[in-house]
Amino acid sequence: MAERVADAENPGLARALGPGMAIAIVVGNVIGAGIFLKPGEAATQAGSVWLAIAAWVAGGVLSLLGALTIAELALRLPQAGGLYVYLREAFGRPIGFLFGWSEFVIGVPASIGALAAGLAGMSGAIADRHFSVWEESAIAIGAILVLTAINVVGVAWGGRTQLATTAVKCLFLAALAALPFVLSALGYSGIDASNYRDTTEPAGGSEASLPVRFAGALLAVLWAYSGWHAVAPVAEEVKSPRRNIPIALLGGGVLLAALYLAIVLAYHGTLPMREIRDAGIRLPQAMTARLLSPFGSGVTGAVVIGISVAAFISIAGSLNANLMSGPRVGFAMARDGVFPHALSIVHARFRTPAAAIVTQATLSIVLVVSSATLVATVERFRARSVFELLTDCVTFIASIFLMLAVAAIFPIRWKRRGDSSPGYVTPFYPWVPLAYIAASALFVVYVFGGKPVEASTGVILTLAGLPFYWWMTHRTRQ
Repeated sequence: MAERVADAENPGLARALGPGMAIAIVVGNVIGAGIFLKPGEAATQAGSVWLAIAAWVAGGVLSLLGALTIAELALRLPQAGGLYVYLREAFGRPIGFLFGWSEFVIGVPASIGALAAGLAGMSGAIADRHFSVWEESAIAIGAILVLTAINVVGVAWGGRTQLATTAVKCLFLAALAALPFVLSALGYSGIDASNYRDTTEPAGGSEASLPVRFAGALLAVLWAYSGWHAVAPVAEEVKSPRRNIPIALLGGGVLLAALYLAIVLAYHGTLPMREIRDAGIRLPQAMTARLLSPFGSGVTGAVVIGISVAAFISIAGSLNANLMSGPRVGFAMARDGVFPHALSIVHARFRTPAAAIVTQATLSIVLVVSSATLVATVERFRARSVFELLTDCVTFIASIFLMLAVAAIFPIRWKRRGDSSPGYVTPFYPWVPLAYIAASALFVVYVFGGKPVEASTGVILTLAGLPFYWWMTHRTRQ
């Protein structure tokens, strides 16, 4: 039975998420369309397979370093809102607000919209057809509405959905990663070692420096890893948080890094870089078709359809996780009086932040329709997908806020030095958070130098929230 955070007269959020569900939120939030779409982009940015693989390793290490620190922050401040709460407590309300603004209004809706667009693309793979941009948008909107309803009905329902979809996607990715190596061991055509030496002209041109190429590849990789901290916003709804939050963050991080590295090695061992880039979201199908071609079209076709269904479930799980964690940021900000009060209302029956969930879904649908309109009507965007438009700029600004959130451990430890131990402390403190901050700072500098338009757009969209903050705080004082 769910533990209650508030009394019956003042319904609060329900503690309904056990350790399995908490891990599923971390893993399920991360594994979505990124592992299908971003390997090609990372390789194109890097210009060589091994530099791209190094970016995937670096992304996993960065996520783990961040998780080691965020786990302590989540226990010192186990409230809905996650990073928003840590940044507010460490650096003040304006910095916390800017993160929450970028996350609730831009970042999470863009991620939800991008994942829903990826879901529509995978639907096309199952149906063996290419949908128009408007057909994809209709499917994407339908998926958002269905999963929004599930999450409004109750966090436990959202958690169960997350647990089921995460189990499917982990088994699917593990089997997909093992397939070429197993076939090679059995004497069939599997891994082609020459593919690991493949090179191509990097996206930035042959004059692009190694650090800039690596930063470009890491930018793609970090979107695939984004959301590793997803259990933090729902910390108020996790059972036995002192035990289950560190398990979720660290266990989920290790599982993610292992799965991602295994699948990327399988992709590159099976297909040359050009084919990985051109496959788009159908990358797992392209790899499987190559591997199983000796067994005949019937076997290959059946397995490819099965993989498409599993990939569909994988993306749906990530979409569901975003609809679980994202609205809790707006909910926490509304409780602080810097977002409209309606977003802080907890549904009396379902015990969920229903208004925040519905608002987050509505913003996502607006972004899907807006992006589809650009792709369909503006010549400049016709060569691009809704997914690409929605992932632009998000990763860069999210990296800055994640770096600040990890840095928050220093002022928060100082301010709370008289508190009892939270039950978990960051190992090798202060070196773990310092290593994360240093690596992230270098990444931000090189991305700004290599992709100034994307970086600047992200900064401008974030700072656009300041007038809203001033208006809300002025209104609250009156």
